[in-house]
Amino acid sequence: MSLKQYINRQNKTLGEVELFDEMIGYFKNQPFATVVQTDRTHHHLVDYTPLPPYNTLWGNRVTKEISDVFFLVFSRKRRMARMTHLQAKLTSKIWPVHDNKHTFSFTLDVGQYHMLHNRLQINDLKGMYPRDILSFPLYSDSVSSYGVFYRDNNSVYEMAFEIASLVSYSKSKPYKSADSQLAHSFATANDVWGYMNIKHPQAMPILRHILHCCDICWECCCEHMPELLSTVSVETFERELLELRVGTRVDFDIMTLQQVAQLFRGNKAFSDFINEMARRLKRRMLMEEIENFRRDQNGNEPPRENLQDINPEEMGGAYILINADEVEREQ
Repeated sequence: MSLKQYINRQNKTLGEVELFDEMIGYFKNQPFATVVQTDRTHHHLVDYTPLPPYNTLWGNRVTKEISDVFFLVFSRKRRMARMTHLQAKLTSKIWPVHDNKHTFSFTLDVGQYHMLHNRLQINDLKGMYPRDILSFPLYSDSVSSYGVFYRDNNSVYEMAFEIASLVSYSKSKPYKSADSQLAHSFATANDVWGYMNIKHPQAMPILRHILHCCDICWECCCEHMPELLSTVSVETFERELLELRVGTRVDFDIMTLQQVAQLFRGNKAFSDFINEMARRLKRRMLMEEIENFRRDQNGNEPPRENLQDINPEEMGGAYILINADEVEREQ
């Protein structure tokens, strides 16, 4: 049973929270996925400082949920890992799946959008994520994304997906409040693959160098293995997620992988993957190079000082770890 079949199996109207729970329930039933979920009312909140003019309008500290669900997909066979912070929404509009003539729009929280769209540095109140979990230049814009549930003209639930940097607001006036709920639009209703790093285009050759030097295959750019940037099909989203084409590359970032691994204690396949990636990077003396680059990009301040031991039971939100090698075996 696919994700689309699972969320439609009851053949009844569902709310945003119910659809989110259905999505999480689907992955909980998959042998290739490990799901950590706490009470959904306890969100994973982070602080950030808005960009001008919103630092004046909203103040220097805004607290928002970083995502509804954190996806991390890895493959030891391919020596690759990708992650994305996905915010799940629901729109009441009916949308024909093959209607590419009109704009796909939905309502979102503008304070959260400002953080995800601009990939701002954060302060994690729970101490799990580093300050540059969104802003690290070697990550692509696929690090943050929106998944929007909707019904098509056959009353079938679908989910549109687009990376946060492509989602836009058409009005010219600044947002009044960080808590405003306003309509925003997808850049396209077509299926689009590619590679985007709007704020740090200079990072691609650096990332290519790192992956090449430690014998991790370079599959980031369009001609090899592009990232899914946008789709209005939940089937496309699921297929690309399991095929390691959703989210930013993170296999080179051992410190982040080790921190996230605390949520999935006991997952030997993930631990083995991290250890193998670390050995490759250490052999070529690239781990220190990556952390030095990270430090330089953060004004010589250690961006990892807030990391600490974490207790999965205290973490708000949902976290899904997918072993792509197990997906292949299941198929």
